[in-house]
Amino acid sequence: MTPTLHRATTFATEQARRLMCVVRRHPVRAALVLPALMLLYVLALIPFTPGIGDLRKAKSETPSVLLASDGTVLAEYRRINRQWVTLDKISPHVVNALIATEDHRFYDHHGIDFRRTAGAVLSTLSGDLQGGSTITQQLARNLYPEEIGRATSITRKVKEAITALKIEAVYSKSEILETYLNTVPFLYNAFGIEMAARTYFDKSADKLDVLESATLIGMLKGTSYYNPVLNPERAVQRLQPGAGADGQTWQARPGPGCGAGQAAAEAGL
Repeated sequence: MTPTLHRATTFATEQARRLMCVVRRHPVRAALVLPALMLLYVLALIPFTPGIGDLRKAKSETPSVLLASDGTVLAEYRRINRQWVTLDKISPHVVNALIATEDHRFYDHHGIDFRRTAGAVLSTLSGDLQGGSTITQQLARNLYPEEIGRATSITRKVKEAITALKIEAVYSKSEILETYLNTVPFLYNAFGIEMAARTYFDKSADKLDVLESATLIGMLKGTSYYNPVLNPERAVQRLQPGAGADGQTWQARPGPGCGAGQAAAEAGL
């Protein structure tokens, strides 16, 4: 061992011994160090999280309109293909399917479902990778992808959680659901549930039945993978028991006396 390495080893050993003495002398203070550091870490990230004032910006976006000399509308140009609809213009089957599959305790938490988060952490540590994001956390990530990021990291999850708490503090559950359903992408440049309903089923969002609602909500786990046009078998598989979040079940099956295009759904809550 070289003299330099020997001195470094001796110094490290001495510092470790002193640290252990401090821990034995002040066990309570030592136990509070890690939580205090974690709190400081969260507080330091708050200024770097997005504000919630932009939550309604997507709703207020208006298309560029090309008019003729007589005022006739010739064309509309939108940055994205979306038509905002209020929650009462969305089929209740859509809302029920969303809550049953993505966040069945949506009305019981304030942005973060600690039970689900703890379960996701335990499952991930055991080798079964799971996400624990609530609908509000998903909304925060969808609205602010640049600020929050997409990387799988603790920093991203903390920023996502902080933003979700901000959103829940200002907006009602209905406003959160409405914004979420109007901003999620469904491929083919269709953004929001209204354009998704028109693209895939040629009807408005308030006319969606149970099976159609479950199909569209099922796409949120993977808009291409569960696309009913490209991958109809996977889309059907997504409707089978066990497809919901936290082990919740969402099953689509023919209802009593229903025709070929009708279905009944059961959400195991």
